[in-house]
Amino acid sequence: MSPLGHDLSRQTKLYLGQRIVQLREAKGWDRSDLARTLEIQWGTLKALEDGKSAPRLKMMLALVEALDLPSIDELIGGTMFVRHLEDKR
Repeated sequence: MSPLGHDLSRQTKLYLGQRIVQLREAKGWDRSDLARTLEIQWGTLKALEDGKSAPRLKMMLALVEALDLPSIDELIGGTMFVRHLEDKR
């Protein structure tokens, strides 16, 4: 189902959720601030941050824009994400 959809492993979803939390908190936002900016429900963002769901590509692009990131690579943590995926093999 990818690109970055529902078929990701639980660990990968948790990793992405943790990244979203880190970047949101670095911006000084709470969950409500980011949900409002993304125009999504608070519970939807909570599910992403808790690793219960994975962001689709469209959501990832919206997160990049909302968090003022230079690229999707920054959102996923670049080489840290690649190492995470390699560790799963």
